Amino acid sequence: MHARSGFFSAIIAVIVLAWVPTAAPAGQAPGQATPAAETYKLRCAVCHGPDGNAQVPEMNFADGQWKHGSSVKEIAKVISEGVPGTAMVAFKSQLSEKEILDLARYVRAFDKTKGNAKTRPRKPGS
Repeated sequence: MHARSGFFSAIIAVIVLAWVPTAAPAGQAPGQATPAAETYKLRCAVCHGPDGNAQVPEMNFADGQWKHGSSVKEIAKVISEGVPGTAMVAFKSQLSEKEILDLARYVRAFDKTKGNAKTRPRKPGS
């Protein structure tokens, strides 16, 4: 019986630790994900990976290369209009302009290359 209560105590401890709030950006409740992070998780991560590190180079946001432009404005255009002939669909009918811009900023932040300056365009076929 004592072993069983120890097991349940361990379970309770794990649950409590999982609910401990983390530091949050200003104006955001602790433990609450940003709307852009939630949108990315729901709509983008399946193809681009949870951290933007997709195995397919054209879909990777963290490798220092962009195929369709690296500015927030260019990324927002791709999110809004999609990329014809690819699996990247247009989201302009599903997301507001603000949501698209916030998502573009979120995606841009995945770039961890030196200076966070994705200036090298991706070469066709690479």
